Order: sequence, then C-alpha cells, then structure tokens
Amino acid sequence: MNLSLKKSKEFPKLFSVLLDQFFMSITTLLISVILARVFDKTDYADLVLLFSVALFTLGFQSALISRPYAINLNDITDPESTSFYNFNVLFKLLFTFLLVSVAPVIYYLFFDETYDLKKMGLFLLYVVAHTTFYFVRETMLSERKTKQNLYYGLSCAFGLIATLIVIFYFKIKEVTFFLVSFSSIYLLVSFFILFLTGAEYLSKYKT
Repeated sequence: MNLSLKKSKEFPKLFSVLLDQFFMSITTLLISVILARVFDKTDYADLVLLFSVALFTLGFQSALISRPYAINLNDITDPESTSFYNFNVLFKLLFTFLLVSVAPVIYYLFFDETYDLKKMGLFLLYVVAHTTFYFVRETMLSERKTKQNLYYGLSCAFGLIATLIVIFYFKIKEVTFFLVSFSSIYLLVSFFILFLTGAEYLSKYKT
C-alpha cells in the first residue's frame, strides 16, 4: 500500500522528466536537420565541431560541479542548503572564467589559426550560454524540481524552435544570427531561473 502510494507521488515527477526530455530531443533533432539544409557545408561543419566542443565542456562541467552537487545534496541539512547552493553557483562562475581564459587555445587548436576575434567570441558565447543552460537544468533536477525544470525546458525549447523556423523560412545563412539568437535564449531563460531560485533561497535564509 505504501509502495503504491509512493509510486503515485513519483509518477508526476517522472512524467515531467520524460516530457521535458522529449521536447529537448525534438529540438536537438530540428537543429541538426534545419541547419544542415540551410547552411553551407563549411559553416555547418564548423557548427558541428562547435557542438562537439560544447558537449565536451558540458560533460567536464557536470563531472566537476553538477554531479557532486547532486550526490552531496542529500547530506546537506536545510540551514546549510543556501550556502551549498551559493557555493555551487560560485564554482560555476569560476569554471566559466577558466573557460574564457583557455578559449583562445581551444579556438586555435580546433577552429582557426588566424584568430578571427569576432568568430571566436561568438563561439565562446555559445559554449558559455549552452553550459549555463544545462547547469541550471541539472541543478533543478538535483533538487527534484521536476515541474520547474519542465517549464524551464519548454520555454527554452519553444524559443529555439521559433528561431529555427525563422532561419528555415527566410533561409538565413548567417552563422552569426544563429549563434547570437540561441545564446541569447539560453542566457535569458537561465538568468531568469537563477534569479527566481536565488530569491527563493534568500527568503528561506531570512526565515
């Protein structure tokens, strides 16, 4: 009886995670298909390499920050949760600072030896925005905020899909438009959620 009740309480969380993953997978598929149909082969090849670098950076970030946070969260008492969350955010900021510091080396090794500063800046902006977005997602999932994570994922996914529709319909072949648009969506949604979460922890700390 207790097991059945527990399952019934866990089902909405499981459903939220599955629905969120479904929309994110659809978005990823649309990104690959539409960009391949619109962009030139050279630009698309650069973007595929950029996505690979972003995924590698995300995996490194998860191993250093998100997974330790998820593992240790259960051992943190409620009065210490705010400090632990703040430490996690500061660790992410330090990680981003180090990423920006080594960006010229990464760009030289993987993309272009001529150091096109505008192109490097846009690529770096995308990687920072992408890793920030998934940092917020993994943090919310660690705290079992599955419904909030679903809303967060859907708002971002709809923004990305709308941008892809514009790119496909108007045949926009400028990589700059794609990178700036996607990075802006990632960052705006992420900062909004971080603001709400910070306000929540602040109110908890005051009480």
